[in-house]
Amino acid sequence: MFTAYSITLIIVALFVIILSMFETDAFNVEFISFGQTRIIRLKYVICAILFTVFGICIKNSYDIGNYRWAYEQRLSHGKEPLFDTIRFFLRDRGVSFETFRILWILVVALLLYIGIRKYCKVPEQVVALTLVLVLFSFITQMRSALTFAVILNAFSLLFTGRRTDKLLYALIVILCGQIHIVSYVFLLFLIVRADGSRSYKGKYFVIVGLFTFVSLLMNTFMVDIVSAVLGFIPGGESIARRIISNISGVGAPIKSAIFNICKQLVLFILTDRACAMLIEEAPVGKKSMYRVISEINTLSLVFIPICIVNEAFMRLFNPIAILQYSMILNVGHNRTEITKNLGFDVTMKTTIVCFTLFVLFMSIRGNPDDFVIIMSSIRW
Repeated sequence: MFTAYSITLIIVALFVIILSMFETDAFNVEFISFGQTRIIRLKYVICAILFTVFGICIKNSYDIGNYRWAYEQRLSHGKEPLFDTIRFFLRDRGVSFETFRILWILVVALLLYIGIRKYCKVPEQVVALTLVLVLFSFITQMRSALTFAVILNAFSLLFTGRRTDKLLYALIVILCGQIHIVSYVFLLFLIVRADGSRSYKGKYFVIVGLFTFVSLLMNTFMVDIVSAVLGFIPGGESIARRIISNISGVGAPIKSAIFNICKQLVLFILTDRACAMLIEEAPVGKKSMYRVISEINTLSLVFIPICIVNEAFMRLFNPIAILQYSMILNVGHNRTEITKNLGFDVTMKTTIVCFTLFVLFMSIRGNPDDFVIIMSSIRW
């Protein structure tokens, strides 16, 4: 299961994660550029490089295997023309799949690093927690990895509240939809407001809860419901068999669905509280950013019913998770700066690290086969 390479990489990753949790200026390098003092956070650079190396060294998974086969056979994704254009352009010029994937990872990594720095004061901790741990397989999902990295950066366009910026955000999301069709879902966030007023009604939570409950029922009793409804229609039995064969295996297992719901609710509550504290403490110029992220955090709950119907849609939470971890860790950093309350920061970090490790353990337990393939395929 584990190769010498994967064991080495995991040990290095754990060491870097522990190191990144301690804030110190000893790892910062100052330099003068165009008359301004700039700082390079070496811990962030190390974490960023580690994540990139992790992605490049993973040679196989279910996702990578499918991408490799489609690339070598020159198969089209149909509804995602931009992705096809990029693949066919490189393939027809003799670029191997491995080279193509490495180039793709480097672009994704660069976009992620730029995006995370926009939202978090301690970016190395976000990389260590959300990318090395929770999203360890994120980099193997090529289309969604790139589109979500782009959308993560595009979220900042919503902070101003200007129509031109919202239009640009919409165009970026539509462009991302040409690489991965699921990106269109992020057009939902066009309704967020930067002025502090809510973009949703009080009944929003009731509606999301109702749809979640219905999704759980449909997921559990879908076969029985389809058979019962169509059983009375002439020829309904054959129709029911075709429908059941199409939906079989699509819904998330009930235990997995409940776990995913609880995980997202925990992150939602922590992020909602963190944003409220940051809005209160932030200077006027930063308040709109925290307000918009708070709105995005709340509106993202609508993804939960979709994920119950098909667990693959849990990927929609990847860019949201980066925002959520950024806000939670920003609170600890702020409180240490403002009140010198180191205990608060340590407690916050310990809680989020334990939560992250628990999520990682449950994710591996829920899909051990792909984890074994990933860990056994790691090579320099």
